[in-house]
Amino acid sequence: MNTNLSSAELRQWAAQCDARRKDPLVSGDEHERLTRMRDGLIAVAEAKDWLDGIALKKAG
Repeated sequence: MNTNLSSAELRQWAAQCDARRKDPLVSGDEHERLTRMRDGLIAVAEAKDWLDGIALKKAG
């Protein structure tokens, strides 16, 4: 896995997890795993934005 993903790429992965999670054939453990992955990817994207100073620009 590429560890130098941009926050936009991380959000794309999160969106893919969310789309897969909403599939009616996905349930139980897989649904929960995809939810955690989505949430984690969004958190990393937000942290990356903060480290890159993007969050500061939005707030100020």
